[in-house]
Amino acid sequence: MPTVIAIIQLVLIAIAFGLCGYLFLSLKRELHGIEKRSKAEAQESASMVLALAREIADLRKDMETTLPQSLPVAANSITTNKRSQALKMVRMGDGPEHIAAVLSLPRKEVELLIKVQRMLVEPNGAATS
Repeated sequence: MPTVIAIIQLVLIAIAFGLCGYLFLSLKRELHGIEKRSKAEAQESASMVLALAREIADLRKDMETTLPQSLPVAANSITTNKRSQALKMVRMGDGPEHIAAVLSLPRKEVELLIKVQRMLVEPNGAATS
């Protein structure tokens, strides 16, 4: 009888070791799959970052090429002082051409200022002229 118990104990120990080995190998296989997926995601993220970096560089180049062209327009743009002077001249009855010539502003910008001012003063849509 003691030999039967010893054999049963050895069989149970063998089954336990086999089960532990199976669990270990299945864990290793799962970890390997997770590692492959994470590497693929990392490569995809890196390629996206590179694409975004190239796009940012292209946008910077475009800005550098277009910025010098827009500087003269910005130098002539309307300031608060010129805006108040233009509005005073409008109230005095001067036309957009005269205001633009006196204040060295583009005529279209003065016309826009007049339209916006009329919309603020007469909100019922009288600025369509």
